[in-house]
Amino acid sequence: MDAGRWQFWICACACPGQDFIYSIPDPGPPPAAPFAPVDPAERLRTLLKGYPAGTAEAALEFTRERSPEALRRTLAGVLRFHHPPSVGEAPRLEPADAPGDTKLVADLGIDSLTMVEMTFLLQDLWGVTFTDDELRAIMTLDDLNRAILEKASALGTLHARA
Repeated sequence: MDAGRWQFWICACACPGQDFIYSIPDPGPPPAAPFAPVDPAERLRTLLKGYPAGTAEAALEFTRERSPEALRRTLAGVLRFHHPPSVGEAPRLEPADAPGDTKLVADLGIDSLTMVEMTFLLQDLWGVTFTDDELRAIMTLDDLNRAILEKASALGTLHARA
């Protein structure tokens, strides 16, 4: 045992005439940097780990260039991840192949829970938030794309949140 790493304390118990000795490890000096800086690209990849291939790269491209096509690819991967087809379910339209006027609920089967999950993900990815009224107004893929692009423009420089 390294005596320099331990401090010894004598504490009086509430019972008269009884003393106890406790060994408490000395934690040492605090680390120089308790939290290492997070690389935004790595953070995006971590948030989107397990999502369909190309989703994280598309999200990173949208972060850097604000490309509507990159946003479309990102949302296709997010929709595919959050709402995969169920066993025995009839095949439905794939988000990546869906035209812009595709209805999220009627055509893709997106429910309110999935929309909430995606909303939290968008906030984690880019800081984009929506009010309840704004969410209710999003009916199609084009509506979702447009809403995110408008929010991203309002934020100014879009960046992956660290």
